[in-house]
Amino acid sequence: MDTENQDLHTAYQEVWRVLENREVFDYELLSKYFVQLVRSISLYRIFKAPTELRDLQCEVVDTIHSYTPYRNKYIQLLDRVLRQESRQTDCCHRLNQFFQYLYLYQQKPSYVTSWCPRTADNFRFMVHELFVYTIALMIKHQKFELVDSFLSKEYHIDEQGFHYPDLVEKLKDNAIRHKELFLSRLEPCLSEEDVVLADYLLHLRSLNSDDKPWPMFLADENTIIPLYEKDMSTSLIEKLKGFLHVEGTKEFIKETFKGKIRHWRPMSR
Repeated sequence: MDTENQDLHTAYQEVWRVLENREVFDYELLSKYFVQLVRSISLYRIFKAPTELRDLQCEVVDTIHSYTPYRNKYIQLLDRVLRQESRQTDCCHRLNQFFQYLYLYQQKPSYVTSWCPRTADNFRFMVHELFVYTIALMIKHQKFELVDSFLSKEYHIDEQGFHYPDLVEKLKDNAIRHKELFLSRLEPCLSEEDVVLADYLLHLRSLNSDDKPWPMFLADENTIIPLYEKDMSTSLIEKLKGFLHVEGTKEFIKETFKGKIRHWRPMSR
């Protein structure tokens, strides 16, 4: 095991040990884990674009598959933290820092003179995937105040502030099938419905703010959101209203996407 992976493994095990033993949780341990995870993800940078577009696509997709074990460990750890810990402010702050670091990998490195934006498509995908999974886990555990606080936080790069819709960039190479690549690699603790709902709610919230709309990667005109099912709890709708920043109820949400979101078609495995 190389040094970076060993450091990441050690940081992960330390957080997991504290959670497993139900000791007083120190969020500094989570911060250390996030720092090591960012360093490990940075190793997937594609420094030189292959001359053939197909080769570049393959390398982007290969690095996404290679990082998947890191993603799974992140999801499992965050799932446990959200299930056990109640100090939402500390969790929110650490996650904000984590994604601010990840955002930079979508941009041109300061130390290179020539750069092909498509070489960062793997990082664009990773940032989107990790962010959607993070929100899906918060919704799963009904941490709606945490979702609201986390999505309200600003990210600061070069003294400029921005909110979550600007955190994620679309892939530069349209030939890479973003949605299929995402949904074909689901982590078992969350379903396709969970992540599609999170993606959809991120978009819906952005429509009720001064930010640009969140680009829906997973929900489209062929999707029906489980939020609209007849057995959806009224109390859940009421809780969602707060983090969506809307005064209306289920009817408002339906009207917003009337004629746009119609059918639920899970991908075949």
